[in-house]
Amino acid sequence: MPTLVLLDVSLSMCRPTTSEHIDAEGNGNGNDMSRRQLAHQGLRTFFDYLADNFRLEFTSLVVFSSLWEEIVPFTRDYDLLKSKLSKAETYDKTCFVSAFEAARSVISDGWGPSTPFHVILVTDGSPGVGEGSLRQFLDSQDVITLPFTSKLHIICIAPLEEVGASLHWYKQLCDATSSHGGHVYFPEKPLTQQSVEKAFMQLAENNYMPYKGILQFGNLRSNVNLVPPPINIMNYNSNDDYDFPPFPYELRICGFLDSVDIGQPPCIARHLVLPYSSSHNQDEPGAPDASASDSSFDDTPVDDSHTPSFCVLLHGSLKVEKMVALVKLSDDWFGILQSWADSKKKSNLVLSIFEPAIKLSWLGELTQLGPSIDEDTNPYVAVNEDEEESPFPVALPGYFSYHHQGFLAWTRNSLQSDIQKTLRYARRLPDRKQAFYKEVNKLRRNALVYSFDDVIACIANLLLKEAESSNSQQAAILLKHAAAHLQSENVYSAIEPIQT
Repeated sequence: MPTLVLLDVSLSMCRPTTSEHIDAEGNGNGNDMSRRQLAHQGLRTFFDYLADNFRLEFTSLVVFSSLWEEIVPFTRDYDLLKSKLSKAETYDKTCFVSAFEAARSVISDGWGPSTPFHVILVTDGSPGVGEGSLRQFLDSQDVITLPFTSKLHIICIAPLEEVGASLHWYKQLCDATSSHGGHVYFPEKPLTQQSVEKAFMQLAENNYMPYKGILQFGNLRSNVNLVPPPINIMNYNSNDDYDFPPFPYELRICGFLDSVDIGQPPCIARHLVLPYSSSHNQDEPGAPDASASDSSFDDTPVDDSHTPSFCVLLHGSLKVEKMVALVKLSDDWFGILQSWADSKKKSNLVLSIFEPAIKLSWLGELTQLGPSIDEDTNPYVAVNEDEEESPFPVALPGYFSYHHQGFLAWTRNSLQSDIQKTLRYARRLPDRKQAFYKEVNKLRRNALVYSFDDVIACIANLLLKEAESSNSQQAAILLKHAAAHLQSENVYSAIEPIQT
């Protein structure tokens, strides 16, 4: 979950922790530090925590007063974030309107409304005065609500006793601007670097706890880290009244399936599976006691680059064999491990988590799946020396009036490849006229079977674009003819080629 840090750079942040003099740059003439310097130290501690535990997440730094400026766009370079803190200039006064205008603009332009966010507001605890103050902002008719799923965290560089009556305004700010509320953090008295760093660490430990567990298959096991942590799964709105159990500490592999057999079933979350340091941390939630743990775990640090890893072995095997691993999370809760490639050069091991008690008709009951070697007869029938016939998809009992052997299952033949094949024939018109019309009719028939009406309109638009760019007049006529029939209401008759 990306993070946006809003740092107050008003003059009030230059106030000292005591009554000693602080110049306009926030530097003290004694041993005390300004509140701005304390905020910088706390943010550096927070960035170090993210670099150690959430190095794949993006973070941005925005400074605000009466205006705002994004001094570091979203990045994974936490050293850059720390170096830019000291280079931020000091401006006039605290203006909460500009802070939330910055959050709405930066996140909406870069990520859109569908990405959940952490928004961290760092200020000195002063509500401000006049236009743009906290009270005026909350009393106005147009309070800026962040138009995305968010949680607002406010850190005041002031003890609770100093903030006083402004506390309820800050709590109201969390509820009014973010969809999931938030929390206000205060350092303990006296106001020191240690107390401020402790407040930032409290925020990090409450909202940025990494998931560290064990991936196990028989006697093989590996310490793994899920990125992002599966903390939002419990808030998933299932259609069924299902009580989500706690996410397990041990991810147990039940068996393996061919990728073509599993297809692309619907999932509620996907997480990168990364191996982490093999020095076992007994403080992790859900971890077994040391007395009951396996002897293979010890507290001696080792060099992981020279240690065999089951996670790496599994990833390579699934990628080469084109298979997936079925993972059991609870009694009727499953997921799959698969090699996921964003490009041809790089792939990652990904855990796709299903909705509990999901029914995948082509696999049958997931709870009934077991090793094929335990069956009396091998369900994988050998066709020849190098090929086997899969028992999937599972035959449904009974006969359905709408069943037809000519219908294609797009779980095996992907929609994307079918459309690409049709476009290839379209570009070779009029030579491949018969093959083109055959593919168009097949695509429309499959879309109607699955009630996928939108894809028919998309294919028609693609054919019209091909007709505009075609150099052949005959090809353009054939493409426009096919597109017109796809857009017509007569969906029950096959599209016949015309004579050109």
